[in-house]
Amino acid sequence: MLYAKSSWNHHYLCITLKQSFNFQVLKLLQILFTSVFLIFREGPLLFALLLLQPVIFYLTHHINPKKVFKWICSISSLGLIVLYKWKLTSPVQKLAKINDYELYLFTLSLSWMNLKCTSFYLEVKTGSFIDFFNYCLYFPTIFTGPFILHEDFMHKYKISASISTKLRMLNFIRNVSITIFWFIFEMVMLHYVYVSAAIFQPLQLVEKLDNWSLYGFGYAMGQHFHIKYIVIYGLSTSLASFENVIVPHLPRCIGRIHLYSDMWKYFDAGLYKFLVRHIYIPVVKLTSHKLLASMTTFAFVYIWHGTALYILIWCILNYIGIVIEQTCSSLFSVNKPDMNKSCSDLSRRTKCFFGALLLAVSAISNFYFFGGKQIGDLFFQRVFTDSLFNTVILVIILYCGAQVSTELRSMHARKCDNNSIK
Repeated sequence: MLYAKSSWNHHYLCITLKQSFNFQVLKLLQILFTSVFLIFREGPLLFALLLLQPVIFYLTHHINPKKVFKWICSISSLGLIVLYKWKLTSPVQKLAKINDYELYLFTLSLSWMNLKCTSFYLEVKTGSFIDFFNYCLYFPTIFTGPFILHEDFMHKYKISASISTKLRMLNFIRNVSITIFWFIFEMVMLHYVYVSAAIFQPLQLVEKLDNWSLYGFGYAMGQHFHIKYIVIYGLSTSLASFENVIVPHLPRCIGRIHLYSDMWKYFDAGLYKFLVRHIYIPVVKLTSHKLLASMTTFAFVYIWHGTALYILIWCILNYIGIVIEQTCSSLFSVNKPDMNKSCSDLSRRTKCFFGALLLAVSAISNFYFFGGKQIGDLFFQRVFTDSLFNTVILVIILYCGAQVSTELRSMHARKCDNNSIK
């Protein structure tokens, strides 16, 4: 509630100053606003620790602006964050005299801050101190994300006076209303389906489920995770887009995605942009090896999310899935104008069949991420030791899901083509 009220005060201040086009004063006041809130909410000690990361990046950039030193700074900062997560959370909590929730918010802000600092100095060569800290301390995304590229963030200062405030307000009300709807829906669902609570209970509770109940539990975990990020990202992007910041789209429903690449592309679009722009493409240009670029990308994902064993398993399974998907995609690539309808349909069915098998592994990898190693191991064991009849039924269900996902992708592609023609 405090975060929501502070966000509204923040935006009222922004609108008032924007109308006078005093952007430099606006940036300074935004930094001050976020700083005061963090000191009040997290305490002076945690605020100082949070600022330590951008200060180190700022000094490193001015000592030596080469990209390699920025990456050394980024990886070193991530290493310290990992050390903090494993060894220093309890001492910091006692020293700062904060509760578990405040500690959780602080940990989240450290990870998001790392992406912002890294991206800013990889993109901007002559950014000022004010621009850097204004970007890092942007209030709507300080705790919850999503990651926003600096050029998209700076769009808020390039806005002309002719853009209708009324239209932006209507869009804001619509976006917030959608977010509130999904929040209420999620609360009602959790009142009857104890998905989140079951994850933190002893494993014996989940082990009592029969295979089909377990598969349903896994699907419910995925939908819970999706709606949670619809709410979290929905609030922050609604506030940011109201200020004319170009925000990443909200996560797509996992029920309509069957490919590894699409899951990464469409679930967390902000993180995906960071990974592709700053890691994957530069490594491909440097080495000309896509597999190495993917491995480097997932290595960063592993460190950024935390170095727990279940995160490692999740990253390895995702990397293997991406490699298999790319290999199959190259094998099935054909010249579409030379393909008749029967061949096209056969190719699609074949892709969906193999996509269904990959979808099973993709789901299991996500169950490691959602519920931890024990939950993931349980799904892995059940799926690969189930009866032949149940396995066939499961593959048929996943195949149908892959067909629906493929059709939705085709519809989206046709819609984009029609819009581009117009």
